[in-house]
Amino acid sequence: MKKEVALSIEDLGKRFKIYPNPWDRMKEWMTFGRQDYHKDFWAVRNVSLNVHKGEFLGIIGPNGAGKSTLLKMITGVLTPTMGRYNTSGRVLSLLELGSGLDLELTGRENVLRSAQLLELPQGYVEERLEEIREFSELGEFFDRPISMYSTGMRTRLSFSMFAFIDCDILILDEVLAVGDIFFKQKCFARLDDLIKKETAIILVTHSMGIIQRYCDRVVLMNAGCIIHDGDPVVAIRAFTKLRGQSQARQVAQVVSQELLESGVPESDVEKYAAEFIENQKEPGFWPRALTLAKKQNQGGSASLAQFAVLDEKGDASLVFRQGETMHFYFEFELLETVELPVAQVEIRDERNLLLHSKLSLQDIASLPSILPKGYLVRFHHAIKLDLAAQSYIINLDLFTASSEVIDNLILDGSYVGLIRGMKRLCRAEGVLAIHLMPPIVEKPEQLFGGLASLPGKFEFQAVNERTRQIPSQ
Repeated sequence: MKKEVALSIEDLGKRFKIYPNPWDRMKEWMTFGRQDYHKDFWAVRNVSLNVHKGEFLGIIGPNGAGKSTLLKMITGVLTPTMGRYNTSGRVLSLLELGSGLDLELTGRENVLRSAQLLELPQGYVEERLEEIREFSELGEFFDRPISMYSTGMRTRLSFSMFAFIDCDILILDEVLAVGDIFFKQKCFARLDDLIKKETAIILVTHSMGIIQRYCDRVVLMNAGCIIHDGDPVVAIRAFTKLRGQSQARQVAQVVSQELLESGVPESDVEKYAAEFIENQKEPGFWPRALTLAKKQNQGGSASLAQFAVLDEKGDASLVFRQGETMHFYFEFELLETVELPVAQVEIRDERNLLLHSKLSLQDIASLPSILPKGYLVRFHHAIKLDLAAQSYIINLDLFTASSEVIDNLILDGSYVGLIRGMKRLCRAEGVLAIHLMPPIVEKPEQLFGGLASLPGKFEFQAVNERTRQIPSQ
């Protein structure tokens, strides 16, 4: 049975007028609106949804999907062009943590000032000041000017202020993307307390780990519209598919540009580009589902060119279940002639903690001793994802060394020594993010806690304390 509606939105929309230049805006004003010199851009259009008390709603979508615009209309920052919304009770919004702080005032003074701006009853915040100070963990800095605070300290103060103000709807926009892991844990524990008090929470975030773990329901937006409203897992997979379609369009644009530069008539470019992508076939293990990478060589001797992430069925995906195997393909372009190429794949969590790294030479028996400038070096890394259900970042490295040097380094038996003994050609950080969800299990022993599933087993024995004998079964 659903609880009472805290927020009701009906056909909400926001239109912006886009002018090619400031003079066109003035010319339109001078005609008193009789002549249009602008183009309409609908950031949000025909959005309808209800949020119930005690519900934790996540909103996801690509950049420019209209997520933040929707929240700004709900909080009164922007006036809707169409539709209407209705809220029940007090609404608190943390769209940008720290944006409303007065740098000349202390943390304590900023808390009291915010209470006045929110027109809270006299003494309401004063009674909670000690709780707010302890939660923020600012110590003596709580009574120092905000200008002395780091970004993380301002984040702590801002969240702590609003976490102890009773409200019916709490709106958060990426505010939990900053701060250390311990503060994040406290924040989510506080959000759990608010939900128990039937506070409706709306969170916009790009962290699929947070979405999957905490949200009861997820709305996926694209081009200003809602394209999914419901189960978080379904929403994450739909979002991944949406991003894959965007990447395919990016490949088509690059191919089209290359065709134009090669002299192909503009009228034929679209047809030839589609044929090129459809008929693209690569030798060996290389897949067709490619993503063009940003050139990341940082002055090195190689550059990451493209990559692909496939699931066990061979479909492009960034969402996996624990224990599934991810197939990761990546390609470097050599900017100079190099000796034996060696790739490294790193998996790090949201705190940048290294969870796994492996070198290609540990699996590949035969590698070329030298490769000339201009060659493409391709790798395929299949890895079983026995990790906790959350989001992870993939980093890549390309090294080189002679066969003799690597053989000597391997004999030392040190992974760190091996890395230090080779020359780095390219370092590509934050290539992509993957998202793990809990497995659909039949056997309880498949479950695990923490970061990784480590090989091992339990044995059990019950011994009679007096006789020191094991009872017969």
